[in-house]
Amino acid sequence: MRTQKLPRVDLFGPCITRAWTIRAVEAGALNLSQGFPEDEPPTDVIVAACEAIRLGPNQYADMRGAPALRRAVAAYYRTRGLDWVDADEHVSITCGSTEAMAASVLAVAGPGDEVVIAQPCYENYPPQALIAGARVRYMNLVPPKWEITRELLDGTFGPDTKVLILNTPNNPTGRVFTRNELQLVAEYACRFDVQVLVDEIYEHLVWDEREHVRLATLPGMAERTVTVSGISKTYSATGWRVGWAVAPNDMTLALRRVHDFLTATVPTPFQTAAVVALGEPPDYYRALVCSYEARRQLLANFLAEAGLDFETPEGAYYFFPSCEPLGFPDANAFAEALLEKGKVAVVPYSAFYREAAVGGGKYRFRINFAKNETTLRQAGERLVAFARSRG
Repeated sequence: MRTQKLPRVDLFGPCITRAWTIRAVEAGALNLSQGFPEDEPPTDVIVAACEAIRLGPNQYADMRGAPALRRAVAAYYRTRGLDWVDADEHVSITCGSTEAMAASVLAVAGPGDEVVIAQPCYENYPPQALIAGARVRYMNLVPPKWEITRELLDGTFGPDTKVLILNTPNNPTGRVFTRNELQLVAEYACRFDVQVLVDEIYEHLVWDEREHVRLATLPGMAERTVTVSGISKTYSATGWRVGWAVAPNDMTLALRRVHDFLTATVPTPFQTAAVVALGEPPDYYRALVCSYEARRQLLANFLAEAGLDFETPEGAYYFFPSCEPLGFPDANAFAEALLEKGKVAVVPYSAFYREAAVGGGKYRFRINFAKNETTLRQAGERLVAFARSRG
């Protein structure tokens, strides 16, 4: 068979994270790799989805998103500092936050444009920029603080910088960037006329009473920010693929044009259920945070017992520990051995770095604590036993 040249596809490999889920299933391992929870959506949200399927409509929705959901998203943001958001002008419903980011990148970045991505990063961002034909430049966050500094921005932003992709709360590091850090980002974005695509999918998963700051609320940022989010993480509905992008009118028109030819529409019944999800009372979010903080502490105890170095995550539902104390050459070797001998699947550093993994990054791996207590205890005990077997 003739081997074809596929110039864009050859710029990146298959998804490492999703490959580890497949390997976990094949190995009969506990899967703490891919970022989905073990919980189910709230009961009223499930009922709404079932009723929508039973009663309809089950046909194509408005390609911009079902009107009721666009109105719900607009109302949600107007009560959270973005009082300018209009359902028709600024909200686009997409197939998850991943498509929202992909459509946004394709809308604002073209061949040769410089796209800056904070690294380590969610694995999908670099391929999305490369598919657009952009040049990717990485802004290296360094452990243990993983912070954004003026020095870091000075070394990254330049006259060719067109787009910045940022994620807060951050996957995989668990950082929640502070107001001061995001004000720095806003300052540089305005100075260099950069458009910022900010992924806030973990916006409600913020621990220890920290503040999640929405970048688009800062001075000068409403007109240059696309805010990406969705129902996947907060409402434990990763398989429903309902996300959105909130953006100023000109960026909205551009990303909708891309979205129209990527997926066209989002499953209609799940959009109906998403309206119910966005109406959950404050007690829902308080209980969610309390539950996840308990699971975070449980896994932290096992990581410490296993002798791993780690920072306690400030948000999202991952730890990003270092396996260096166990004597492995890097986290790829660690993850392979843990899967084979410990029957636990994690994601090694290579999924989150596209350039040199600075600051000992090559020893880092991501492990997901969005599992029930039984799963976390079993995985933690296996991890500790595996670590002790190393002597």
